[in-house]
Amino acid sequence: MTTESRRLALVAFLATAGLLISACSSSGGSPGATKSGENGTAAGNPGLKEAADYIAANARNPTSIGVSDLEEAPPKGKKVIMLLVTPQPIAARVATGMREGSAALGWDFSTINAGSSPADAIKAFEAALQKTPDAICICGTADSTVFTSQIAEAKSKGVTVIQNVGAEGPVDGVLANVAGSDQIVLYAKLVAAYFITESDGKGRAGLFNINAFPILKAFTGAFIAAVKTWCPGCTVDDQNQQLADVGTKTPANVVAYFQRNPQAKWAVFGNGDTALGVSTALKTAGISGINIIGESPSAPNLEALKTGDERAWAGYPVEMMGWRTIDALARHYAGDDVAAAVAVPLPGQMITKANVNTIAIEEGQYVAVAGFRDQFKKAWHVG
Repeated sequence: MTTESRRLALVAFLATAGLLISACSSSGGSPGATKSGENGTAAGNPGLKEAADYIAANARNPTSIGVSDLEEAPPKGKKVIMLLVTPQPIAARVATGMREGSAALGWDFSTINAGSSPADAIKAFEAALQKTPDAICICGTADSTVFTSQIAEAKSKGVTVIQNVGAEGPVDGVLANVAGSDQIVLYAKLVAAYFITESDGKGRAGLFNINAFPILKAFTGAFIAAVKTWCPGCTVDDQNQQLADVGTKTPANVVAYFQRNPQAKWAVFGNGDTALGVSTALKTAGISGINIIGESPSAPNLEALKTGDERAWAGYPVEMMGWRTIDALARHYAGDDVAAAVAVPLPGQMITKANVNTIAIEEGQYVAVAGFRDQFKKAWHVG
């Protein structure tokens, strides 16, 4: 996929998510620029040690999916439908994980395109109900509150509804919200800890994110909060981006920020694709020494770590998240504790040039745990 097609796919994905979210979320201002202090130093700053300890605790390659074995295998023959917000790569990767997990359990899995508006998404949900599934998954950043009446109908028909990567919820009638805001907060904290320690508690960063979307705004807020807590000598400038800026105006916006703030040396992104074209734009502008970091890298970001064009990313195992969504359903149908399993965070770690060649990567994408599929199968007593 070309850079331009990846940019357009991301724009389509976020546009759809934004339309769905706007139907149920009140608008709010972006977190303001935060200056944690101008006179702090690394010496005498206990937060710097706490940040370093947090990094150290997440330095090793994860080895476990983090969930316990079921007492018995879930029943076979379940039918799961995922409302696919867009064919954008990250959503397709989630679907791949869910499809693989379903197949391992002997379940049928399919997707329905949720369209590009709340009305389209509701129609997709209603179409899914007509197919008499056992479960419907609301995938992506669409909040379950968009589908209140449809969820009630599903409940009356005995259809299980689950969501993943929702900024809010789950609402009544939804089994669980897998990898919601709490998960993003943990990754944001990890990125903040890296920024703080690597800048010796004195760094200044431009934070480039699309705060109009609640799940991304959660990253912004959590990153700023962690820096405030741990680093009185650090500064964060919230440089909110618009949806249409991704891959177009954002690279120029990043360049302009560092031209205005030559003392700043860190560029933080809430999503790997938001950094599209940034390193090239900085080079073209003759700006060097900028550390590009963030959360949820795609394959190009991992390659950029190898070349040194980007500095560090908090890994997000997207395919595993798809399996974790199926795991929640498996536990539900097996009578196991769903809430306890969903509460376990996805594994992750900071990925840098030093370890990018030793982490678990499949087909260019970060998967966190080598052999994670076999661990799920063991937990489910299948395969």
